[in-house]
Amino acid sequence: MTAPRDVSRLVTFRPLSDDPGLEIRDEVSESSYVVRTDGAVTPEAAATEQFPFPVDEAVAFTATRLRIPDSVSLLLRDESGDYVGHFYDGPRYVPRGTHYLEADFTSKMYFRFEHDGFTGTHPASLDNSGDAVFRFGDPARVVVGVRSAHTKPSGTIETPADPAAAMRAISHLGSSIKEFSPERSWPRLRGHPPRIEVGDELAVPDHLERPETGIEITIPPTYEAVYATAPLAYYFGATVTPGDRSALRTPSGLSYRLATDAEPLADAAERLLVQCFYLDTLTRVGGYYDFDRVDYEKVAPYLPFYPPNLYDEPVWRQVETYLEVDFSDVAAHVPRWPVRATLRPVADDVAAIPYLLDDLALVRAAPDASATRSAREWQIRRSGLDAVDRYPCESLHRETPRAPTDAKRRPVETDYDAYTTAEVPVTGGVLVPEAYRRRPDRAEWPVDEVPVTVVCNDPDRRSDVERAVESLRDRESLSALDVAVLDDTTTAELRSTLESTAGVVHYVGSVTAAGFACADGRLDPASVETCEPAVVLVSGAETPAAGVELVERGADAALVTLGGAADAEAVTALARVVELLNAGYPVALGTTLVFASHTAVEHVLAGDGGLELTHRDPSNALSSLAVDSRSSDRHDLTNSTMIGAGHKLGSSGPMKANRDRDNVVLSSTCADLPVPLDTDELLDFVGPHTAVRLNGERPRLGAELTPELVENSVE
Repeated sequence: MTAPRDVSRLVTFRPLSDDPGLEIRDEVSESSYVVRTDGAVTPEAAATEQFPFPVDEAVAFTATRLRIPDSVSLLLRDESGDYVGHFYDGPRYVPRGTHYLEADFTSKMYFRFEHDGFTGTHPASLDNSGDAVFRFGDPARVVVGVRSAHTKPSGTIETPADPAAAMRAISHLGSSIKEFSPERSWPRLRGHPPRIEVGDELAVPDHLERPETGIEITIPPTYEAVYATAPLAYYFGATVTPGDRSALRTPSGLSYRLATDAEPLADAAERLLVQCFYLDTLTRVGGYYDFDRVDYEKVAPYLPFYPPNLYDEPVWRQVETYLEVDFSDVAAHVPRWPVRATLRPVADDVAAIPYLLDDLALVRAAPDASATRSAREWQIRRSGLDAVDRYPCESLHRETPRAPTDAKRRPVETDYDAYTTAEVPVTGGVLVPEAYRRRPDRAEWPVDEVPVTVVCNDPDRRSDVERAVESLRDRESLSALDVAVLDDTTTAELRSTLESTAGVVHYVGSVTAAGFACADGRLDPASVETCEPAVVLVSGAETPAAGVELVERGADAALVTLGGAADAEAVTALARVVELLNAGYPVALGTTLVFASHTAVEHVLAGDGGLELTHRDPSNALSSLAVDSRSSDRHDLTNSTMIGAGHKLGSSGPMKANRDRDNVVLSSTCADLPVPLDTDELLDFVGPHTAVRLNGERPRLGAELTPELVENSVE
């Protein structure tokens, strides 16, 4: 893992030494881009305010020719920032004026041209050379503004082990948000918050400026209160201070109570974040991207305001207005959240907060301050958790069981609930902060090319393993997966496999407190020096301890089915997880999708539930689909664009809502298609890596669907 480093400047520029042009370096993601010119450039610092979009740094120079490397998209905007076209259809002449080019790389890049006319070509669709070339009739002033991808912390805050000091620390988390407008509901405008580490005294680097949004949150000086309000401090840019009662205050004099007898602080803070975030995604329609949303018409009757009219108001006034809405009126339309974390109310767990908030996680603390965790001692909580269906895109046309009873009181459903406490519920997760810290340095594979190694050390499960492996190798419409199988390994062989094998390792066998069963004894996971696989799947363990140990030794995630020994259903379920990981689904979401139809298999996920193993085209969003058939040839559909593969919380994308137009949906929300489809239309609608659930059956990838499967699923 790359050693953490602080970065005071997120983006730097320097002239090329061996060729005319400019090197642009994102110091946080450590990625570089080269823009070539017709002559040497001498970049001068430029004001970032001249761009209609937020950028971290900008420089200016003069050029008559510019070559920009190929990007995911290259858009032309006018002086106001409005979209006016692209360059994919051959050379395009743009008359005199001021224009912007928006280029999508890992970093976001904008070029401001003050010109007498120019011709531009983006030949990716013509000769696949990729680079875009722009020629000006006379020397033009070019200003380049760059917004860092900001996928890592850019600085470190130290705080003593004191809740009051922790409040001052979390008040600086919003320093990484690019602008405090409704646009911050877009994931790329929320940079990774700075690290927080426990030290001797409070120390905040000068470049981490505390936001001034006018919002103040007062809470009791306890870690339980600090952790519950950390997401609000980050997203609102709020200043958190000690007080006798929990409240949100604004410059107008509003004091909104955050804890009551009926609603504790953690629930109130969660509801407030979810509600304001969702309404921000509607208000931003008046901003950078003017997309109609399919859910607006459903919630509009309950809103005492027109969201875009709030766009230019300060954050505190927007929040005041959002509080006029009853959460119950919008609850059905808010996105499913990627993760909810329950921390111990102790100083050490403050270090996990910035990594969780990179996903805008919901955070709360366990009420028991004595909660501790040992790698060898776990309490698996089963009471109050019925085996129910948690498929994230339930059909909106039928009644289906909802989330476990333990989660019914929560304001929003999640893909993953993670804990640093000793007690972990079945279907929950063990939060291992080290896994989140490794996220920016992970390897990725192309879709369907993640290597898989299956270790079968249980002779009673060999036939189950053979069937599971065959299903991964023999996929009619998709590429066969690269699967190696090892039988009856010794402790030395299993240790070597875990220390040297990339991708996914799936162990099938017995796992007890003594370790993994092998041909010559048991392998203690603590004897593995460095665990190389990104994901370890374990079929059959007494507790999640072995999986947690492997994550702490280098794996990014470990999914463990419980019971002390593997069984056929667990082997089958984990093979399905392998398929979804290869398709690009985050491990927590893939787990949720698969175990929706394997509710009897107890499982715990350790590590980073947001882990993705494949590099997908961000324009090709993951989705899940629930099909509710009226007859053998008439089908109602409910679709959800999923979080993952470039579509983090707050992103949106098109969904074909009827047969002749596209509408935009918010990621991780469900929307029904208003017009039923026949079977041929259904098969045409579904993408090969879409997770599809036919009439309540187990989810399967879209590539598996056939007319016969659809017909046989009809009740």
